[in-house]
Amino acid sequence: MDKKLSAHMAKALIKRAGGIPAACAAIEAETGEGIAAGTLSKVQNGHLDISFLCVLALTKATGDRSFVNLLNRECEDATGAEEILAHHLEMLRESTEMVEAVARAEQKPSRETIQRARKEAADVHEQSGRAIAAYDAMLNELNAGVASIRRSIAGDVQ
Repeated sequence: MDKKLSAHMAKALIKRAGGIPAACAAIEAETGEGIAAGTLSKVQNGHLDISFLCVLALTKATGDRSFVNLLNRECEDATGAEEILAHHLEMLRESTEMVEAVARAEQKPSRETIQRARKEAADVHEQSGRAIAAYDAMLNELNAGVASIRRSIAGDVQ
């Protein structure tokens, strides 16, 4: 991704969050870890790349998916493995939700917290299964290509 475009998208996302102080608060609330205002200033000016976790936190805080959608398109254009690679951010989000739900269930076990933890774990399990199937298909394609090259080298294919 072009650094200027990334900086522009990050700057717009930070602005939609309410500015640097509000963006710092949103990131800390979502991730549990603080971020310095100077760090976000560097991101806005293109001197530092924004992390995926920060993008996710600000996307969740603002509801603006434009940066995430751009990242998805970039992955699709760059890899050809669109279905799995373009959804790594969604997988990260689901995994984070699962960890939070499990922590709540461990901290205060109740029917609601346990059911929520189970639901989030099931969502991650389903996504992981799709990811494994997609990776298996990608490996099969690579293996087929290697076998074809070997046959060509051996003179079996013209």
